[in-house]
This record gives sequence, C-alpha cells and structure tokens, in this order.
Amino acid sequence: AMVDSLSAAPTTTILAVPVGGEVKDVQAVHEAAVMTRRQEIIKERRSRLTENKTYKLGIDTNALSGQVDEKAMQEAEERAQDAAYDELRLNVDKHLMYVDQQRDAFLRAHQADINEYRLTQQKYEDR
Repeated sequence: AMVDSLSAAPTTTILAVPVGGEVKDVQAVHEAAVMTRRQEIIKERRSRLTENKTYKLGIDTNALSGQVDEKAMQEAEERAQDAAYDELRLNVDKHLMYVDQQRDAFLRAHQADINEYRLTQQKYEDR
C-alpha cells in the first residue's frame, strides 16, 4: 500500500477496470489525476504570487491599517484615562490644601485662645 501526500486514504493497485470499453490501470489513472491536481495548484499559486493586485510583497494592508487604527484608539483611551487621573489628582490636591488651611486656622485660633487664657487667668501674682 502506498500513501499519497494529497489524499488521506492509502491507494491499492487494482490491475484492470474497464472504462469506456478500454482496460486501464486504476493506480496509473489516480496518479495522473493527482499530478494534474498538483500542477493546477502550483499554477494557481504562481498566478497569485505574480499578480500585483492581489499580492503586494506579502503585505496585508487592510490588516495593518486595522492594527494602526486599533493602536490609535488604545492610545486615545490611555490619554483620556491619564487626563481623568490628572483631574482627580488636582481635585485631591485642592482638597488637601483646603484641609491644611482649615487645620492651620484652627491651630492659630487655638493658640490664640491659650494665650488669652494665660494672660487673663494665669497671672504671675496668682501663683
């Protein structure tokens, strides 16, 4: 049994089969059909490779332009996300500055209250 690379089933030799009144070797007919098919495949491939409209040095421009568009969209999304994070950071900074101002104002007022208490309630003579 011999296995052909294009057909999955092994071929066996049957000596003679009448075809149209003639006696032909089935294996020879099969091998001729396989060779004809291989030649057709090679011819089709050559025509695809040499035709400039369908084959441009192996570059698929549609796929590449799709990848470029996809990357541009991804970069735009990243820029938008970065802008949102920047805005959030600025808002947090403003809030922290406000909290620091409030804390400083409270500490100044508290220190002023302590100093007033010392001046009015803790006189040197009362000790």
